[in-house]
Amino acid sequence: MAKQVGEMNKKRPMARQHVNGASSNSAKRSRETSVRTTPGSGCARILVVDDDRMNRDILTIHLRGEGHVVDTAENGEQALDMLRTASRDAGRQAFDLILLDIEMPHMDGIAVMEQIKANDEWRQVPVIMISAVEEMKSIVRCVQLGAQDYFYKPFDPTLLRARIGACLERRAFYRALLETQGRLTHELAQAASYVHSLLPPPLLNAPVEARWRFVPSAQLGGDGFGYHWLEEDRLAMYLLDVSGHGVGAALLSVSVLNILRGESLPHTDFSQPSQVMTGLNRTFQSVKHSEKFFTIWYGVYRPSTRELSFCSAGHPPAVLASPGRQARLLANDEGLPIAWGIDTPYDCKTVTVPPRNCLYLYSDGVYEIITKEGQAWSLDELTSMLASACDRQENEPEQVEEAIRDLAEGDVFEDDFSLLVFHFV
Repeated sequence: MAKQVGEMNKKRPMARQHVNGASSNSAKRSRETSVRTTPGSGCARILVVDDDRMNRDILTIHLRGEGHVVDTAENGEQALDMLRTASRDAGRQAFDLILLDIEMPHMDGIAVMEQIKANDEWRQVPVIMISAVEEMKSIVRCVQLGAQDYFYKPFDPTLLRARIGACLERRAFYRALLETQGRLTHELAQAASYVHSLLPPPLLNAPVEARWRFVPSAQLGGDGFGYHWLEEDRLAMYLLDVSGHGVGAALLSVSVLNILRGESLPHTDFSQPSQVMTGLNRTFQSVKHSEKFFTIWYGVYRPSTRELSFCSAGHPPAVLASPGRQARLLANDEGLPIAWGIDTPYDCKTVTVPPRNCLYLYSDGVYEIITKEGQAWSLDELTSMLASACDRQENEPEQVEEAIRDLAEGDVFEDDFSLLVFHFV
């Protein structure tokens, strides 16, 4: 270390005289630079970590000449203390860049890098390593740990300026990216909140009682469902799933829900499921939705006759279960998804619903999971679970969700989890 500093001083005979006269003032200014100082426009806050005072002073003079705010640390422990203090006082990442010497006593640059990258608050601060030529293996290790760049001592001012500039430019780009991501996340959360606001309240104290559970995935999805009385003796019930994720899927889901709730398909009797499917397919075939399509199960129940008429457009079958743990699947296999580019007929089926039966509508996100054993769960296994779950407990949808979470690997559903439960009195 001392040898290289001596060689540097021989190459720059004026540097020693200038630094000797300025070192005490430089050190004083460095101490006076509070970690709470906010760099002005066009400059950055840089932490210089080097056990050699001469190197610290030269870098400080050069960086301040470029308009940056500089703090210095003479060893790794002091650098980490300054990071902790700055984070505590500023409530944010205190430094825009760290220049870190590799060869230092007690705690070398590699140990400091490990501490920085292990800290969630510091790990995004870029680090440029300062090294002697023979420390290439150490540089490689630091780059593997996440260092942005490196330069050798004695440094070339032009090269140093270029590398610091490139590093700060990447830092600024990353910050802008985080801000954009934050705004997008906020907007997606607002969109998800709006979709959630369209979902119906529980239906209680009626010939049919309805409860549901909706758990959106990490991405904004396209699930939607609802139920409403068409007239006094007819209850419409439906659940749809738009292909893909994102704003486009959510907007299409909202459009379909509004049409069903408002009964706004022309020339359509909403008490006839086959007409509803045909009307939806006709309407959405003529409109471009970024090649998106959706599946849907739609049914109408008449309490006076206990008849349930239903139709499915490519959607997973509903499960009709009895308290005796018997279950049957309600689907018409011929129905293709809506807006799939095919004008197809949809057939309606009708079943009689015995008292105390349960009807389950769900999206494929409920059963398309990977278990903790690494196996793909199946629709048959979901059907068996729902058959044994049929009761009238208020928290039944939540109990089903909890049981599936216990089976699935990970803590987050990869797709929207939508489950509707109807109890027929």
